[in-house]
Amino acid sequence: MGLNLRSFGVRLSIWHTCVCLATCGAVALTSLLWLHHHLSSVLGRSLEQRAEHIEALLELQSQALPPAKIISEICASYAPEKNDRFIRISNQSGTVLYQSGDPADGNFDPAQVPRLIFAENRSASSLKSQNMLVADRRAEVSGENYLIEVGASLVPVDQATDSYLMMFLVAVPLVLLIAITGGFVLTNRSLQPLREIITEMNNITSSNLKKRLPIAHTGDELETLATAINEMIARLESSFSHSQRFATHASHELRTPLTIIIGELESLLRQKDLTFESRDRIASVLEEAEHLAKMVKGLFAITRMEAGEQLSEPAPFDFSSLVQHTCEQLLPLTQEKELSFQIETGAHLEILGDTVRVRQLVVNLLDNAIKFTPPGGRILLTTRAEGTSARLDLQDSGFGIPETALPHVFESFYRAKDERVQRTDGSGIGLSIVKSVCETHRGTATIKNNSEGGCTVTIKLPLHQNKWCSSTLV
Repeated sequence: MGLNLRSFGVRLSIWHTCVCLATCGAVALTSLLWLHHHLSSVLGRSLEQRAEHIEALLELQSQALPPAKIISEICASYAPEKNDRFIRISNQSGTVLYQSGDPADGNFDPAQVPRLIFAENRSASSLKSQNMLVADRRAEVSGENYLIEVGASLVPVDQATDSYLMMFLVAVPLVLLIAITGGFVLTNRSLQPLREIITEMNNITSSNLKKRLPIAHTGDELETLATAINEMIARLESSFSHSQRFATHASHELRTPLTIIIGELESLLRQKDLTFESRDRIASVLEEAEHLAKMVKGLFAITRMEAGEQLSEPAPFDFSSLVQHTCEQLLPLTQEKELSFQIETGAHLEILGDTVRVRQLVVNLLDNAIKFTPPGGRILLTTRAEGTSARLDLQDSGFGIPETALPHVFESFYRAKDERVQRTDGSGIGLSIVKSVCETHRGTATIKNNSEGGCTVTIKLPLHQNKWCSSTLV
């Protein structure tokens, strides 16, 4: 399964990783700059102090110092060559009285160090040509002015900085890896309760609205979310129950008067003294009454199935045989429209369920196909085993279904907005009953358009071998 970059958890982890990376980079860069500046400052102050010490050494003399004495004193006190330091003393006329030799580490060449202009005392400054730091100081002894230059190589500072950088290059990836791993783990654990809520919500359907989400009393937003969802489910349960009661009572109450009306109309039609016009009008009303009775019966069936009503005496039966017998009973309807009706039933497919409802499923499918297939068209029905399911495919060469209507054809009373469909009779609940029967038997119903015209409805019901041990299917 690929990485979903739109996932909140992935985006949060990426953000956390970027923040960690930016923080580590900023800390490393800031630390390196600070370390280099700090070491350079410490070295500069050390050079300035040494220049002051040399000035103090010169001021101890009461008369002009001979070069030999200056050299002797400096070498004895500072040993610049051994300590990798640079010292140069010159008078105001520019004559160099003393200059130290090559340092032990060989990081600079004293002869290549440019002479500074005789000026006032200054702080240590960088000498880029030799990668050195040099401090100079003017001293006045017995009326004679001297320029004292004290320097040192910046190579040790650079080496310390490089070592610190190498430490960061090793440590930062490890710290970053730990931070990223911890971020992913923390994000995953933080979102796990939300995933559990989503899973529980997906398991709640119209048949089990009494179910509620578990609430972890953590006092955070997840507890608030679970509580709000449970309250919403309670409102939906109340509304759904009210709608079901209304539909059930209305269907039940309508069936009796409709039966009486149909009976009276049939009785009127049997009278011999009716005029042709009266007989035609009564027949038209009777046809509409029978259509209304069929709608009420279908609505009552859907309401009972959506309410989770248990199947009456579920038993194993041969699905292929039931489909074959049902098709034979509806064969006259196909002949009436001169349709080519082909049936290809497979081997014995045993399922567990209510034969009456499964037969109603097949009748509604065929009735729908016959209704929307023009005269001279073709209908092909096949059954076969597919994995642990019994599969039924009903293909017709009818009008087909608009693509925008495909997701809604199994909804109650939905009618596709198509001129060809509007000219046909239909209550809009036939496929809704098909879907309800499938769901009651833990099956599925899908529909798609054929490339050559018409559509194909596919029904899948679990085979009896698929561990159907319960006496009820809800």
